[in-house]
Amino acid sequence: TLGGLVGINQASLSSLATILDSHTSGTVSGNLLTNDLGGMGGLAGANNGGVIQNSGSTSSVVSYSAKRNIGGLVGVNHNGLLDSVRSSGTVSASNANNAGGLVGVNSGVITQGHSSGQVVGTTNSTIGGLIGLNTGGTVSDSTASGKVDNYEGANTGGLVGANHNSTLRNVQASGDGVEDNWNAGNIGGLVGYNGDGSLIQNGVASSATVNAYYPNSGTRIGGLVGANGGTIEYGVSSVADVRAGEYATIGGLVGENHGRISGSSSASTVQAGSYSVAGGLVGQNSGTITAGYASGIVAGDSYATVGGLVGHNLLRGIIDYSSAAGRVTGAQSGWSSYWGYGMTMGGLVGLNEGRATYSQTSTQVDFAPGQSQTFGALVGVNAGAMLGNTVSASASQVPLAGANYGMIDMSW
Repeated sequence: TLGGLVGINQASLSSLATILDSHTSGTVSGNLLTNDLGGMGGLAGANNGGVIQNSGSTSSVVSYSAKRNIGGLVGVNHNGLLDSVRSSGTVSASNANNAGGLVGVNSGVITQGHSSGQVVGTTNSTIGGLIGLNTGGTVSDSTASGKVDNYEGANTGGLVGANHNSTLRNVQASGDGVEDNWNAGNIGGLVGYNGDGSLIQNGVASSATVNAYYPNSGTRIGGLVGANGGTIEYGVSSVADVRAGEYATIGGLVGENHGRISGSSSASTVQAGSYSVAGGLVGQNSGTITAGYASGIVAGDSYATVGGLVGHNLLRGIIDYSSAAGRVTGAQSGWSSYWGYGMTMGGLVGLNEGRATYSQTSTQVDFAPGQSQTFGALVGVNAGAMLGNTVSASASQVPLAGANYGMIDMSW
């Protein structure tokens, strides 16, 4: 365990272990033995049950060892409290590290934590602008504004890489962008992966870009969250550009959802490559979406499946009381050519195998003659149940469905 001020801030029965009004600068770097409760931090390597308050670090933190916990302020916050803390140094992680601009691994409480430093990771790392791995922790009223760059990472987030059995409340990520340049896992403007039992409430992502340049079929990318198995309430993505290459699952808010999303929205432009699944709000859904709203452009390439709200609503997927008001197209931003051969496009859902009820779309469906596309104002291809939905404005200029093998009842 290695820290710029202390190695371990260790509480005990006789000592609260408090660090107040402290600051470090310089560089913290080296090799460490593997230790789940140990780490490397600009201020403290580990905070075990202690309190760190009104403190900060501008130190750069560099790990040369694999499978370590690295943070701009604290490597590991284990059952401790971080209050009114900040960091601005660059954090550089090695293979399979948990690395965050403020904290590498958090299982304690963080309130009013702020980080503006860049976080860089590599193979199988879980990295975030504020926290790498949040497991059993609570984070509130906190922000991250540094650039987050991973390469073949496991989980990459503008605020948190992976959120397990944890709560994020009133949090925001902004800045230049979040990206993974090769075979990305989960990547999101706020959180890479939000796992079962986790809650994101009032989370906002507003960075310039969220990009996965060379993804694969396992890449899940979203303006707010890459993949969600927990709960998202009142989430907002205003990321300017959410973009991925071939075979990815991509959404303006969430790439892949098997949890619950309510009262959430995206205004992000979504750009997906060939054979991808893309939606203005969610790329692929097997969970529940209630009162969701998407207003951004969703652009696909050849054989992509795209929807104004959801790209692919799977058999167990439920969409209720939601709406889409953007545009679905095969014309990528900045390109003069239309690349949408063989696409499936829907104003609300690209491909529906689940249930979509009492929802509305005014999405413009930008089809192209002679491109072998399947498109509809409500849905490209329906094999599920679509009940009580409405179509208006530009969407009403094309057929309701490109192909229907299920049930569509607009009056139900």
